[in-house]
Amino acid sequence: MAWCHILEDINFQSILPKLLKGVFTRSGQICFAVKRIYVPKDKLDLYFDLLCEEVDKYKVGHGLNSEANFGPLNNKKQWSIVQKFIENTKASDQCEIRELGQKLNQEQWDKGYYILPHVVKTLDNSLEIVQQEQFGPIIPLIGYETVEQAIEYANDNEQGLCSSIWSDNIEFAYEIAQKIEAGSTFINSHSFDSLQLGMPFGGIKQSGIGRELDINETLKSYLEPHSIRFIK
Repeated sequence: MAWCHILEDINFQSILPKLLKGVFTRSGQICFAVKRIYVPKDKLDLYFDLLCEEVDKYKVGHGLNSEANFGPLNNKKQWSIVQKFIENTKASDQCEIRELGQKLNQEQWDKGYYILPHVVKTLDNSLEIVQQEQFGPIIPLIGYETVEQAIEYANDNEQGLCSSIWSDNIEFAYEIAQKIEAGSTFINSHSFDSLQLGMPFGGIKQSGIGRELDINETLKSYLEPHSIRFIK
């Protein structure tokens, strides 16, 4: 599971293209895709509207359709799981959820595991849609009072694969990144472009054990160091 922090100093509208790439690529069916976004509480309504405005431009349909921004979910079981997330979120009085985007090939819609993108706004970090791995085209925005609270919110989860910090102050973003409980933290990016061969990739807590992409860190997972000392 992955998440991102939007800090007060960043221009939210300017980062939307890069941010949304990390949210909805492959319909959100990527292990380190952004699954929750923490934003300053006093800008929650504004950022929610800006995000919805962009997401509403998306077109969902067959993967071979050149007009489609993304396609269906992988299988019926996952489709059912995501649908349940949507139903439970709609039933909650602690958030607002919007269904957005356009359906391509309306007559074929029910013949695939298609789901339109959904954006959620809330102040409740304990909501199911925030705490659980939805692995689909749903993204919650959670408002925070202080950066310290945002860090606390992010770390209050049993999973910790990837995260990202978005700020114009790179040094401050780096300071925050060191307090995040995740296997990887990106600064001002969050997509396949963020990965680099040689940079260890993997999670902590319930997001896995060990690392890949870095041969030294990967091999350590299979080794049992044996220390031998001789004192003359």
